[in-house]
Amino acid sequence: MADWFAWFPAWAWVAAALGVLAVAVWVVRVRRPRESSVVTLVRRRRELMAQLQQLAGEETAELMRHESRRLRAGPNTIAVLEAALDRAERLTASGELGPNKTRKA
Repeated sequence: MADWFAWFPAWAWVAAALGVLAVAVWVVRVRRPRESSVVTLVRRRRELMAQLQQLAGEETAELMRHESRRLRAGPNTIAVLEAALDRAERLTASGELGPNKTRKA
């Protein structure tokens, strides 16, 4: 039974072992998750919050509260942040929101 073992040269055994190792490494890398959906949502939320903070400044909280009430959703949801960012962009473009503008009560 061990007669066939000596029939293969040593380099063939090394090549086969390297091939098996390469396949194992490839399988492990393919099966590893790249990024979970939670991480993606958190990253998206932080990006939106940073953009909103940059555009609206002190008005960020007010815009988020308004959009939260309008959409009937939590204040930190992606939909509310996107709507608040859209509103901030519109207000900035129209000149109603900016670094030197103050809201009248």
